[in-house]
Amino acid sequence: MSHPFSLTLVDPPKHRRILSGKWVYKLKRGPHGEVIRYKSRWVVRGFTQEEGIDYDETFASVVKPMSYKALFAIAAALDLEIEQMDVKTAFLYGYIDYEIYVEQPHHMTDGTSRVCKLRKALYGLKQAPRIWYQTLTNFLRNLGFEPISADLGIFVRSNTYIAVYVDDLLIVGPSIAEIKKIKRSLRSRFQMTDLGPCSYYLGMSVQRDRQNRILYLSQEAYINKVAHQFGISNGAPVSTPIETSPLPENSPGYSCPPDQRIIYQRLVGSLMYIMLGTRGDIAYAVSMASRHLANPGPQHLKLTRRILRYLNGTKGLRLTYKGQPQMLKGFTDADWGGCRDTRRSTAGYLFNIGSGAISWQSKRQSVVALSTCEAEFLGQTQATKEAIWLRRLLNELNMSQGKAATIICGDNQGAIALSSNPQYHSRTKHMEIQRKWQGEVQDTGTVELQYVPTTEQIADGFTKPLARQRFEWFRRGLGIE
Repeated sequence: MSHPFSLTLVDPPKHRRILSGKWVYKLKRGPHGEVIRYKSRWVVRGFTQEEGIDYDETFASVVKPMSYKALFAIAAALDLEIEQMDVKTAFLYGYIDYEIYVEQPHHMTDGTSRVCKLRKALYGLKQAPRIWYQTLTNFLRNLGFEPISADLGIFVRSNTYIAVYVDDLLIVGPSIAEIKKIKRSLRSRFQMTDLGPCSYYLGMSVQRDRQNRILYLSQEAYINKVAHQFGISNGAPVSTPIETSPLPENSPGYSCPPDQRIIYQRLVGSLMYIMLGTRGDIAYAVSMASRHLANPGPQHLKLTRRILRYLNGTKGLRLTYKGQPQMLKGFTDADWGGCRDTRRSTAGYLFNIGSGAISWQSKRQSVVALSTCEAEFLGQTQATKEAIWLRRLLNELNMSQGKAATIICGDNQGAIALSSNPQYHSRTKHMEIQRKWQGEVQDTGTVELQYVPTTEQIADGFTKPLARQRFEWFRRGLGIE
């Protein structure tokens, strides 16, 4: 046992819950799906814990997809070193603040009815991720790293960054000697695997052409795994993830069989992970599929399989970051009343700092818009909020956006005029608060909305299904090559 004294054997206390546990066996796979390690772990069945009795807080911050993509884009442009480390059995390091008792591991008992009183966390405990995050944060602070306010999963010391995703550490910086020193310090405190230059991160393979300052992110191995899992590895490829014709409605009174619903939900979850990682081109199709999780019909199952066939046929495409870092720039667009069930609109945005998008979204709005102008205006608000957060993130990553406003391109002149021109109108009364806020943001010079014609609006692909040529143009605009 690499973590001595993490528990003591005691007689079962009266009036205390004894948590049960189980052995979990797992395969750790590499970038090409090959098996790297066989793992076995004794875990606690945390779902039997009760809040206030066995734990309080459980939230632990992990680095956001937008943040690590921004880091990759910066590292590619400035030719920074990207190294990776993995903490072995991360959750077993933190000391717990509650009295917790767990049964003895099966097949390893001492023959008595005694139970384990935990001193340190075990996998499966609700509070384990939080305790680990605090343990690691305290150690990194001793090394002079501070978490940034825009994303508590990223720690900065001058121009060296550490991105933390539970037990996965990404260390980015200009000096390899400095990084080696940080690694030595980390190894002196935690048992770690040094994975060297980053080549595989959170299910994405990372490839670099350092001479030309290009970095590629791809999820080919994960797409292969999902395609195999859902039996479409040999399905005929398609050129777009969703047809341009509208999806038919469910027939009245239709109810999806539970086993089919579970398969559908698992498939949408897998597609969502691919979409958030590197493939923004399927965002609209996944958004459409995820609206029917509660009662998917055959046509929705067909849609998810089509998205997967599209991915399987284009798995060689990679999200590409290249060229010098530029100022943050965004695109925002919305359709009007496109959802036939609710008549709500779908809005989307994307942001980049040069080539390759670092943040994107395609989402049905939460209210019904009364005009195209209003739908676009509500979409602008979401994009503006994202722009403010990304500016903060980039400033804290020493990629200062300076005094210049972030340009967001929209293709509706009415919505742009409405946000900067505060004329009061009975038709805009219900948008008053959002309009005031957008006006203030523009007055402070943080964000500036600019008009682009629809033909140049990259975010178009987040709001409606596109025909093949237009879709391929949209995909290139995202930096997927």
